[in-house]
Amino acid sequence: EEIRASASVAAFLKDLDTATPGAGAIGMIDPEGRMAHISTVAFPPPPIDLSDRDYVRAQRGDPAAAGPYVGAPTVGRLGGLPLFPYS
Repeated sequence: EEIRASASVAAFLKDLDTATPGAGAIGMIDPEGRMAHISTVAFPPPPIDLSDRDYVRAQRGDPAAAGPYVGAPTVGRLGGLPLFPYS
């Protein structure tokens, strides 16, 4: 909850998005699968449950087994735009 409440984390993600051509958006999802921050909307972000997404499920469980994961292309729930997730 501390990260979710942090305007400085939101500003950092927005700056990172600006400095990363082609990213489109950079977000953070909490361990329960809820949107914590996203660089393309005003702080605080709307409550969005992403726990059913493959790129969220891939990072759950054994932390030693987690690693980079490219999710299946999908449509974003926030903006309805194509999404190519990486976690």
